[in-house]
Amino acid sequence: MTLPPIIRDKNWLAYQRKQKCIVPSCERTECEAAHIRYGLGGGMAIKPSDARTVSLCWNHHQEMDRWAGGVADWWMRNIAIKTAEMKYQLWKGGLADLP
Repeated sequence: MTLPPIIRDKNWLAYQRKQKCIVPSCERTECEAAHIRYGLGGGMAIKPSDARTVSLCWNHHQEMDRWAGGVADWWMRNIAIKTAEMKYQLWKGGLADLP
């Protein structure tokens, strides 16, 4: 499997940290830019591209990382969003007011 290039973008990470947590039932606005490792075929030691980040509050970020069923199961149970990569491409195209 060929992986897309690794992107490092401090502006994108800063933007993610200013957004509301993407968990639909959460209203927290102090967030972290959570890197999504699911689907990369790598391990925890491989930091994904910054394009593969979403806004999660500290509680949900910890919950996702520790979920017994794995990250994919946590996403299926908690989140219904566009992929992180698509969100990043929209942001880079100037659509910074994403829901």
